[in-house]
Amino acid sequence: NKSTGAWGRTLLVTLVVGLAASAAFAQSSTTSDQSSSGPTSSSGQATAQSKPPDVKSLVSDGSFYLDHGDCALAQYFYQEALKTDATNVDALVGKGRALTCQNAYAPAIDAFQAAIKQDPRSVLAYVHLALTYRDQYQADPKSYPSRLSDALDTIKKAADFAPNDPRVLNTEGVVLYDQGDLKQARTVLENAVSNAGNDNSSLSASERSTLQVSMMKLGIVRPGPQDPHS
Repeated sequence: NKSTGAWGRTLLVTLVVGLAASAAFAQSSTTSDQSSSGPTSSSGQATAQSKPPDVKSLVSDGSFYLDHGDCALAQYFYQEALKTDATNVDALVGKGRALTCQNAYAPAIDAFQAAIKQDPRSVLAYVHLALTYRDQYQADPKSYPSRLSDALDTIKKAADFAPNDPRVLNTEGVVLYDQGDLKQARTVLENAVSNAGNDNSSLSASERSTLQVSMMKLGIVRPGPQDPHS
């Protein structure tokens, strides 16, 4: 009859509306859960938000690879550090050293000069800038005849605020030796040894080697018969 048909239609509409409401609620809950748990991948799993690079760790990694002779990889880590902190002096000096190691003298010089601009009292920046000028001269003396003078001028600027630093004295002595000023080179290198102490602990391995070779050439010291590093 008509009343039964009307009741059936009313029940059907109620069921449809109820199902639609349930579906909308479920969709709303899923969206809320996803937004609270962060972005999701195509498989529906939440993806972790990437953390900003740790500059200190990147510089440490660069130093590790530089010490082990992988200059290109060292350069990569220093440059990654500089993407986060473009004024980081350690990263700038490290990048310069890695570039010098690859004979890329011009960009290395730029990196050291940038480090000095950030920290005018960075001994390492002055030392390695001077040594890179020296390396550039030795690689192409005809194109860069003034680089030894540039090296000496640079290291003397460091001597203005760190006159007794053995790294500064060592570098100055090496440059003086290359310029042919053997008397002054001898005096400066002897001071470097004196200020570094008997074990030269404040010098890196390469600096100790350079110092030893220069002093041997000047007749200041002689290599020990069982010293493979001299």
